[in-house]
Amino acid sequence: VVEVDAAVLRTARETHLRTHPWATPEVIGDLLDARAFLPVPARHFAVFEGGEPVAWVELYAEDGVAQVEALATLPAHRNRGHASALVRHAVGTARRGGADLVFLVADAEDWPRHLYARLGFCEIGRYLKALHVPA
Repeated sequence: VVEVDAAVLRTARETHLRTHPWATPEVIGDLLDARAFLPVPARHFAVFEGGEPVAWVELYAEDGVAQVEALATLPAHRNRGHASALVRHAVGTARRGGADLVFLVADAEDWPRHLYARLGFCEIGRYLKALHVPA
């Protein structure tokens, strides 16, 4: 796991986003560009294979609170422990930086919640996402 500049991850992130059915070129561009407007400092960590980033995570930290975010592994590189190594590294970095609270947000119905539980995270609450669709 190494710390990298966000720009190093742009092509890999674009490749990963293209695997989602909702990811149009415009949406991908907007999501990637929006990272420049984060309201807190972000650090980026990655795992490389063959000189290319294949897995990454972001860490937002400020005033003793840290969030692990945007964890992803390219499909061809999954099940090699990259995600676990990245989350552990991000949590350790946050703790060494003085974070008393380290959290992440996970979909209660999706498989990553099991990974996060194995890595020591526990559920502290739930929230509802809603979308208004015009009639």
